[in-house]
Amino acid sequence: MRTFTRLSHFLVLSFLFFGSFSAISQTITVGTGTTYNSATGYPAPYGNYYWGARHQILILASELTGNCGIVDKINSITFPIYSVNSCPALQSFEIKLGHTTNTSLSSYVTGLTSVYSNSAYAPVAGNNTHIFSNCFDWNGTSNIVVEICFNNSSYVSSGNASLSTHMRMATRNNGD
Repeated sequence: MRTFTRLSHFLVLSFLFFGSFSAISQTITVGTGTTYNSATGYPAPYGNYYWGARHQILILASELTGNCGIVDKINSITFPIYSVNSCPALQSFEIKLGHTTNTSLSSYVTGLTSVYSNSAYAPVAGNNTHIFSNCFDWNGTSNIVVEICFNNSSYVSSGNASLSTHMRMATRNNGD
């Protein structure tokens, strides 16, 4: 299952900035958050309507710099689930991030960095936060590709978790 989407239709960003003197927490909304994918619809980062899936989501640099100021590290990503439906645990669940100059996605971006993996991630209703094993160092100018991938050995006919058109990313600024 190939799925590409522009992030402006798919996220709410939560930013945490750490300067040398204070920390500022801020939530930025991009997209409406009023629609959801169905149990068989895509994009679906937690989707098991097919046995496995690979999704790439594009975040434009202007969406980061225009909404939150200075960001240099991304620590986690959260996908809010409206309904789990029958989505089982997703085997070999992995999230990768990478820089790109692409302004749209028509083919997969390669060379991404793995930031989160779980041998069997079971999505739950509400916020599903994935804290990265290593922060992703954003260069401050490139667009970002988020890839979500898993591969189960069978499918569930109503197996996609229904996600809101939101996503949250926790970030920080080192103050350097």
